[in-house]
Amino acid sequence: MWNRLLVVVFVGVLALPTTSRVQADEICLTSPMDLPVGSVMMGQPLGAMGFQVAAISLPGTVGETYTRPSHPIPHEKHPRTGMLAVRDNSGSPLLSVQRMGGFRMQNGVWLFESERPLDHGASQIVRVEARKNSNDIEPYATRFVRLIPGRIVYLDF
Repeated sequence: MWNRLLVVVFVGVLALPTTSRVQADEICLTSPMDLPVGSVMMGQPLGAMGFQVAAISLPGTVGETYTRPSHPIPHEKHPRTGMLAVRDNSGSPLLSVQRMGGFRMQNGVWLFESERPLDHGASQIVRVEARKNSNDIEPYATRFVRLIPGRIVYLDF
């Protein structure tokens, strides 16, 4: 019936997926409702094996990048150019982004553009810093954001 089946082999705590030929009569196809109360199919639960599974979502990672509002860059730009539009709600007099040049528009939005097209394998995470004046050594606020090639990414600061 089934020529191939993805079999997960539990070795201690590590789960290794393997493909192997399995006959249909070798597989227990009983529903969980047919099992007696208290029986466990895979042995101990994962929590009893000494580790916990937790989802970690750090700001500026890929998980947050594609949920941010963005739209395509203008057609006259290079297709791998990364742009960043920062909506400055705090009224910072000076914003700077590493490896990007930019300016403040009349509506209060800062628009930054990468100095060169974004390359595969190179870091596309940039640091946005807010300063009171140009002589400040340390910024008073910092955000990290990942650029998307060919898109203008919005950041609320």
